[in-house]
Amino acid sequence: MPDDGEVPKEMKIPHHRAPHFASHFATNAIVTGPTGDGMHHIIFYADVVGIISETARLVDGDVKEHEGGVLAGYQTTVELDDTESFRENKARITMPHGALIQLRDLLNRTYPATEIKDEDN
Repeated sequence: MPDDGEVPKEMKIPHHRAPHFASHFATNAIVTGPTGDGMHHIIFYADVVGIISETARLVDGDVKEHEGGVLAGYQTTVELDDTESFRENKARITMPHGALIQLRDLLNRTYPATEIKDEDN
C-alpha cells in the first residue's frame, strides 16, 4: 500500500519461472544432421505461450478495513502484450546414422503408417 494510505486502482503482478522450471511436454520434434562428425540430432520442443505479468484492477467498492489493515478486491486479467510466444527445446538426443536408422525401423514396426489417423496428431 502506498505511504499515503490510498489503495492502488491498478497494479502489475510479475510472473517469474523458478530456476529449474520445466513443463516436460513436447508438441513436436525436429531431426537434423548429419553434422560434421556424422551425428544426427532429434530435438523435442514445445511451442509455448508464457505469461509475463497480470494486470490487477481494483473492484469498485471492494475496499474494507480488517484487523488494523485494509482488504481490497482486485480483478486480474492478462493483456496480450503481457504474454510471450516462444519455442522451448525440451530434449536433444544425439546419435550416429546407424542408430537413427534403427530408431526409424523400430517406429515403423511399432506404429505402421496405415494405423495412424489424422486425429491421432
